[in-house]
Amino acid sequence: MPRHWAPSSTSSHSTETPWFGRLSAGELGLPLFTIVIGLLDGFNPCVMWMLLFLLSLLVNLQDRRKMAVIAGTFVLISGLVYFAFMAT
Repeated sequence: MPRHWAPSSTSSHSTETPWFGRLSAGELGLPLFTIVIGLLDGFNPCVMWMLLFLLSLLVNLQDRRKMAVIAGTFVLISGLVYFAFMAT
């Protein structure tokens, strides 16, 4: 993990970002902090390619149930992986 993405040593509820500097959940409020961190994480190139692959699978499916199962599985597994990283 690059140094500029490491949690700040001054507070366990803040993080350093290259564009926005130090972001603190206490200063921004948890909802805004979550939105900003989610937007920064959303530009992950690996996830972008995975979403492109997922959309290419879903565009040819005619069954909405299969679409929901595939998309739901992706969201569930992504959430569990993020939870596992955040919990450790």
